[in-house]
Amino acid sequence: MKKIALITGSAKRLGKAIALHLATNGWEVAIHYNRSSEAASQTLKELSKITKAIAIQQDLNDLDIIPGILEQTELGLGSPSLLINNAGIFERDQKKMSALSLQKHMNINCFAPIILTQALSELNSNKKTIINIGDSNLKHTYKSFLPYMLSKLSLQNSEKSLNSK
Repeated sequence: MKKIALITGSAKRLGKAIALHLATNGWEVAIHYNRSSEAASQTLKELSKITKAIAIQQDLNDLDIIPGILEQTELGLGSPSLLINNAGIFERDQKKMSALSLQKHMNINCFAPIILTQALSELNSNKKTIINIGDSNLKHTYKSFLPYMLSKLSLQNSEKSLNSK
C-alpha cells in the first residue's frame, strides 16, 4: 500500500523540510501553498527527484473551498493517510486588534485545519494520522499577537474534541 501525505504550507521552511523527509522515507507528497509559487515550484522539483509529488495552490482563508485540497490530492496521488497542518499566519497586531485580523488568523490557523481533518476522516482509507503544528510558546504570551495566540490555542484545544469522535 502506498503512503500518501498532504502537508499544508510546505513550499518552504519547516513544511518543505517535512515534505523532503517524508519523500526520502517512501511517501508520495502533496505540498500545499498559498502565495509562494516560486518556492513551491522549486520544492516540487526537488521532491519529484525522490518520489511522486504534486503542488496545490489554495488560500486557507477561503474556508468554503478547503475540502478541494483533499480532492486535488486524491486526484493527483490517491487518498492521503497523513495530514500535516503546517500552514499558518503570524502577524503583529497594529495599535488595536482588528476583527479582520482575528478572523484571518482563526480561518488559517484553526478553522482550515479542522475542516481538513474532518474531510480526511470521511475518506475511505484505513488508518489516518493528523499532525497539527503548534507553537512551543503557547504557555507564554506574545505581546501584540493576540489573534495568533487565540487561533493556535483554539486549534490545540479542538484536538480533544476531534479525537473523542
